[in-house]
Amino acid sequence: MTRQDLDIAYFRGRLEETRESLRSQIQQIEQDYDPESGAATEGYGVNNHPADDATDLFDRQRYRAIENDLSEELRAVEQALERIENGTYGICVVSGQPIPIERLEARPAAATLVEYQDEYDRQERGAGR
Repeated sequence: MTRQDLDIAYFRGRLEETRESLRSQIQQIEQDYDPESGAATEGYGVNNHPADDATDLFDRQRYRAIENDLSEELRAVEQALERIENGTYGICVVSGQPIPIERLEARPAAATLVEYQDEYDRQERGAGR
């Protein structure tokens, strides 16, 4: 069921732009806090005050959480691009009803109507992503 009322090229462009931005942000975090490079762990535990080590650990955990959030958003964007390719973009994956254009404007990667978002999130978590 293809939506005829949507400017698919417009939404594809927004999603592709968002995808590139997210990829760039993830790459930057990986470069800045890659344990293999030593950048995030330089001096960790060696002649450092325990409070400095705790701060370093907190920063690494915080950046890992940010990276996970960005990766989840990237996955949602890539799924939206797949829905564009298969002709189902703008259709709620739970109910099969059209997603309002206003919602897609606010969140181009939206897969559901607002009222089904919690249900969809639970299903996604349960599926192990």
